[in-house]
Amino acid sequence: MSIASHTPKFSGTSAGQSADSIDAMVLRVLHALGSLKITCVLIVVSMVLVFVGSLAQARKDVWQVVDEYFRCGVAWIDVGDLFPPSMFPEAAKVDWKETTRIPYPGGWTIGVLMLINLTSAHLTRFSITRDRGRLFGGPALAVVGVLLTAFVIQVGNQQQGVEFGNFAVSADLTWYLTLGVLAVSGLALGASAFLVSSWGRLQRRIVLGAGVGILLIFAFLVNGGLGARDEVAAMRILWQLMKATACSITLLLGCHLMFGKRGGVVLLHVGVATLMISEVVVGMYGKEYMLSLVEGETGNFVQDVRSVELVISTEDADGRMRVFTIPEDRLIAEAAEYEAVRDKTSGDGAKAGDAGLISMADVELKPDRFTEGQSETPQSLPFDISVVNFVRNGRLRGVTPDDKALKEGLGSFAAVVPLDPVSGMTDQQDQRSVQIDLVDRETRKIIDSRLIAQLSEGDFADKVTVDGKDYLLSLRFLRSYRPYSVTLLDVSRTNYVGSTMPRDYHSRIRINDPAAGGPQEFSPRMNSPLRYKGETFYQSSYIPLPNGKEATVLSVVDNRGWMLPYIGCMIVAVGMCSQFWQTLSRFLKRVDETPPGTAEWNDADAGSDAAGPPQTGDAGDAPQTDPLAALRRPAMRAGQVAEHSTSSGGSGSYLLTTVFVLMFAAMMIGRAIPRKAEPDVMDIRAFGAIPVLSNGRSMPIDTFAQTQLLLAAGKSTFEGELEAADLDQNREKLIAQFDRYLAKDDKQTAELQKFQGDYSAWIAEMCRLSGKSTSDVEAVMRSLMVAKMPATRWILDLATRPDVADRHRVLRITNDQILAALGLEQRAGLTYSLAEVEPQSSALSRIRESAAEKQANDQENSLTQTERRTGAMFSSMMQIRTMETVFGSVELDGDLLEVTERIWSHQNESRSRTAVRAVFTGAEEEERSALMAIEADSLMTWQAQCEAVGVRTPEQFADYCEKELPATVVKSDLAGFWKVLEEMSADSLGIAAAPEEDTVPRRAAIALGRIDDPYFRGVFALIAGAGEGETPTAIYERLDADIVQKLGQRKISSAVAEFMQKLVSSEKHSTKMDEIRTRLRSMMQAAEAAGNEDALMTAMSREFTILMFQEILDSHGDLLFDGKHAEQFATNHASFKRILTAWKDGDANEFNQAVADYQTSLNSQTLPHLDPGKVRLEAWFNQAEPL
Repeated sequence: MSIASHTPKFSGTSAGQSADSIDAMVLRVLHALGSLKITCVLIVVSMVLVFVGSLAQARKDVWQVVDEYFRCGVAWIDVGDLFPPSMFPEAAKVDWKETTRIPYPGGWTIGVLMLINLTSAHLTRFSITRDRGRLFGGPALAVVGVLLTAFVIQVGNQQQGVEFGNFAVSADLTWYLTLGVLAVSGLALGASAFLVSSWGRLQRRIVLGAGVGILLIFAFLVNGGLGARDEVAAMRILWQLMKATACSITLLLGCHLMFGKRGGVVLLHVGVATLMISEVVVGMYGKEYMLSLVEGETGNFVQDVRSVELVISTEDADGRMRVFTIPEDRLIAEAAEYEAVRDKTSGDGAKAGDAGLISMADVELKPDRFTEGQSETPQSLPFDISVVNFVRNGRLRGVTPDDKALKEGLGSFAAVVPLDPVSGMTDQQDQRSVQIDLVDRETRKIIDSRLIAQLSEGDFADKVTVDGKDYLLSLRFLRSYRPYSVTLLDVSRTNYVGSTMPRDYHSRIRINDPAAGGPQEFSPRMNSPLRYKGETFYQSSYIPLPNGKEATVLSVVDNRGWMLPYIGCMIVAVGMCSQFWQTLSRFLKRVDETPPGTAEWNDADAGSDAAGPPQTGDAGDAPQTDPLAALRRPAMRAGQVAEHSTSSGGSGSYLLTTVFVLMFAAMMIGRAIPRKAEPDVMDIRAFGAIPVLSNGRSMPIDTFAQTQLLLAAGKSTFEGELEAADLDQNREKLIAQFDRYLAKDDKQTAELQKFQGDYSAWIAEMCRLSGKSTSDVEAVMRSLMVAKMPATRWILDLATRPDVADRHRVLRITNDQILAALGLEQRAGLTYSLAEVEPQSSALSRIRESAAEKQANDQENSLTQTERRTGAMFSSMMQIRTMETVFGSVELDGDLLEVTERIWSHQNESRSRTAVRAVFTGAEEEERSALMAIEADSLMTWQAQCEAVGVRTPEQFADYCEKELPATVVKSDLAGFWKVLEEMSADSLGIAAAPEEDTVPRRAAIALGRIDDPYFRGVFALIAGAGEGETPTAIYERLDADIVQKLGQRKISSAVAEFMQKLVSSEKHSTKMDEIRTRLRSMMQAAEAAGNEDALMTAMSREFTILMFQEILDSHGDLLFDGKHAEQFATNHASFKRILTAWKDGDANEFNQAVADYQTSLNSQTLPHLDPGKVRLEAWFNQAEPL
């Protein structure tokens, strides 16, 4: 209600004049406070604060920035925060602690001033209606809306559980309610377009269009669009938004009854105020903790990882622990006080002053009643603590002669190196440390001095003895105990296929709360939190431990106002929609009511109400006329009006416009349709449409290629070398360019007339003829020998022609210092090839090591631009080499046992790989639905080797290793070592010998004395004993079968022993190893009783070879031999390999046919986790070039 319109008047009396003057003064003050100029100033001030706070996160933790800049009355800006090290490298060397901090309005101050400004503006500029009905109904509905909002917030805090904690109804019912609301809204709008008589023609069309649009969305969702129904998290958000929308609509109705057509603006501002109040509630009352548990572990406390506490614990005579804590804030304050007064020394016998002293008698250190095994009788400590120094972040190093080492404890052998606080750009925590003196309360004598670091918690706590009693000192994250315990029963993590990005964390916990009547089990997961007793448990992280166990990290949030952001956002949205519709309705009504061709119609056509929004009051719904409105747009003369009416009313203009629009659309569509490749040209576009799995989704290989090229080169295409045939077509231009700039005479030019070769051959020949360097020749000729090429061609070259791919300029280097270190000059595009960079990359080793050291110490905020760019360059180079490996083929040399062990090792390592997967298997499990090309090639090669010797089962493999493999390895190694010795000489072995005496057997005899391995000694002994002219085959054929068998078994036993060591060191195989040990003990006992050690070795080899083969089948058995998906996998692997082979051979027809056949094959298969339609659409989008 406006003060101006409801101030009582008492004319003619001094009392009335006094009241009028007071009201006028109040009104002037409110007008000033609600000024739009103040609003603009506050917005600018807040923007500056946000900007400075963002810069500060380069040097400080995000929560430190929040507390120092936003959740405070005055923000004291550190000058160093204005100069982030990444932007100002030299600023990192400045000690900003010595500079004066700049005071600035903090977030709380700005927020309060904005609320005052907003409230004052509403009191002076918005009038409440005088209509009695509205005056009664409006406030009543507003009160109902406020009560409904409070009810929603309160009920949300009282709900418990995962499903019921987030829903008052089930997720399915929420989905049906959403569909119902959409259907009813669409039908209601459609019906209103025909039934509301007060609306004009344009209003009806817009309302009808909105209704049809909502019904189309309804139909789309009913048919499974977006797959939202399967996402419980999406249903949770929908349910919260539905509740918030109900509150918003109720408040909107009340605002409309009270403020008329300006009710939407009022509601919008109420929403903004709600969001601001939400931040105040979170800042003042919100608390956030972490709960970390290992499977099977139980805990009854949560930790605030943003703060620490000094813990002093001692054991009473009854065996119960007494724990005392001092929070970080108190430690920092006392350390700052000590720093200001440096008139005392730390150490035994010294006297402590008052500065930095914490009196343990004054501090309430009552033991927490929820701490297990702790004494309940409060008692103070017999000493006080003086805080000498507190380091927010630092690392420990060994003491040096220059350090003032303490006499005992951690400080006697370690010192703290202060580091900048961990920045808000990482997920690391500061490592705090504190140096304290234990002070006698009576004499103020320093009893002892200790350095306590955060890592010294638990078993590493420092022990101090005072008056014959032991006290343990440690720093730990701030704890908060709960009246219940939480046990982690199980935790799991599912990643998006082909990435380390988590798709789901899922914990199963049991809460044992005596007050709730016993244990309860819950399963919080990512985006589906658990709500329990006003707190929310979010699944935050998953940690695999080295011992094979798993740990979960739950974020525990106490935020009673968690519904306020939902409600505030929906209030703003509903208010904006209402205000927009009010303004649009007035404009459309004027357009409908004004005859075309008049000056008034032109004014209406130019925009909405030129006189501004009408005032509302008793006659508030009628538009107010502004006498200056006619001057804002000159009226047309009569002739102009007639001409305008004729031209605008003709159908010719509409027809011409339609024709031009259709022509433009047809041209765009025609250009967007990819052109079919010529028969003798590699169809790279078709290859780019082949699906792969990467970063958790299926995509065309073209998308993957463009993404990787963008990361490396900053663009999605590159300048690639032309093939030999293309260079031959450009021969005349090449020769002309060579003749003009490089040739010394016509003879040199003539030699190029019949020259044939690829890019590198042409460059080499031109260098030979001209006598110029490669860089000089390329500077002149390269522009004619390269062309703009798609990223998929780069991938193909990486997979099949790495020597060519190395010459592609796909590394973007913009840093002058890096280029200078590499000996490279700046060129157009600033892109360079691996062939240019890798040979000189060692010149950057010092910079790389410096960056690695800073990153290891969590000091990324101090990295210079050169260090960052160097790290990015090496990261790009590593990624390129990884792609080269992933898409390449594999050659598995060695015997079947060696190959099998390599497959097993690769299988156990590749689970953590995130490389692109190009060969689809048909397996239902998402992680195995596609494999890397090299992984698929390895499996198929291994299968071929197995089938070549008749091995298909673990037992057959064990039999083969026991009976046939020994002879095979001996025969193979005889030939292999003979060949190696042939290429050597006695001189290379350090023994001088005459040529006639330097034979292979003699070389073997010389090497024999330097070999320790029993198997290799046996093989070299056979070679050394060879007769004159005897070949490896002859040596093998004259050997006794038992000798060959025993010799070969030595190598097999050695290989099995290495495999066993890998199993022992693998925590995930600990259970299997326990089972194997049990069986081996019984075998060992039987072998000892029989006195047959060879039988024991054979049994051990058999046990482990069966395990090795079986584990491969357990992971990929359905893809191999007669597995369920073996034929499908083999077909897809052969097709993809056929494509790469054709590209490598340069056979265009074979390449195009292979791509077409592979696409046809994939389209005919049912492949889980692959949507061919979406992949084709994305491939078309990538390749379409409408402009």
